[in-house]
Amino acid sequence: MMRRFVNLVVDTAGVGADATACKLYRVAASALFSSPARRQAAAKELDPDDVDDAGGLPPPAITFHPSSLSGPGNLDFLHLPGDDSLLALDVDGRGLLYSAASAAVRYMPDPCKPKMEPISFTAGDSVLYVIERVPFSGNPGCFEALTYGLLPHDLDRMGWYWRSLPPPPFAKVGYDGDFRRHRQRREYDITASAVVNETELWVTAHGAGTFSFDTQVGEWRGRGEWRMPFKGRGEYVEEHGKWFGLSSTPLQGLHLCSCDLSHLCCSYDVPVVRRWLDGLDRLPAAAPPKQSFLMEAYAVHLGSGRFCIARFMEEEEEEEVEEEKDNISVHPFFHVAGVNNNKKKNDRFLLLTGVDVVACDDAVLVHKSIRYPFQNGDFVRGYSRLF
Repeated sequence: MMRRFVNLVVDTAGVGADATACKLYRVAASALFSSPARRQAAAKELDPDDVDDAGGLPPPAITFHPSSLSGPGNLDFLHLPGDDSLLALDVDGRGLLYSAASAAVRYMPDPCKPKMEPISFTAGDSVLYVIERVPFSGNPGCFEALTYGLLPHDLDRMGWYWRSLPPPPFAKVGYDGDFRRHRQRREYDITASAVVNETELWVTAHGAGTFSFDTQVGEWRGRGEWRMPFKGRGEYVEEHGKWFGLSSTPLQGLHLCSCDLSHLCCSYDVPVVRRWLDGLDRLPAAAPPKQSFLMEAYAVHLGSGRFCIARFMEEEEEEEVEEEKDNISVHPFFHVAGVNNNKKKNDRFLLLTGVDVVACDDAVLVHKSIRYPFQNGDFVRGYSRLF
């Protein structure tokens, strides 16, 4: 059964208390699929110019405001089982659970420690596992589970509660000075994640290899120095018996791929990767003198072997700035060296593509690609989440 909506969260500009808000948009998944499909990707490469233009996104379902105004990224969003529940967490550890189906908000207990760039997994019907992208062993709250059940401190009541879990073996011993100064440092960052056999949480850490956490035993295990191929999350697709996600290599660019993780039990095993759809980093050509750039990309499994591939793009144009003083133009010879005398005009868009991976035909069906322009100050800081 295919999900009804694709959930999109982006930052939005404002003033005062609205300066760091985030909006949730819900796009009907059916809009991305046509019957029959427009074409079969025989060459398994996406046509960048086969795009429909939409006037804009639907009205936002809700707007979230953080408890502090420290800047973009001070709110993060985690997806709970189903297609209509999101957990919003801010940098101070405060959380809200939002159900789009009922338009209801529930106050949530604070985690043991606030999370910096959290990554989430769902295993079971009522458990959400959350780990920081750069876990530290000195932070006992870098890895936690959010569970619904009998409260540990009151066995007569049901509710949500957090519990701390052991950090992974590759977690760093301590912080290297000011964390914000090392945001670009890739050592020990979690680069890929997946849920395997419904009870194991797998992560690949840059420079450390692949590890799994057994949710039933509560222990970590090293899987080997190899890496999962995904750029971010890999999702299990039952119709194919494999895990799908986006991958990126210097030679092949950004593409949709799959591999079987269920039989990788030895340290010397390496996943066999299959590419399904190439050309995802090729964007619709911008009208000169503009240039198109890919900012971020996601692949969301909608069910029944169907995917929504989301690409956030920017069209950039530089304008010459005429420097004048007392109505006298400044000759280019007098421009200060090292100073860019141009200003940039940026337009940002969201590209959503509906893709059907058909196992029996061993083919990829490309349905629709729709471009949505961002308006009203949305996505000005480049923060996005897609579920």
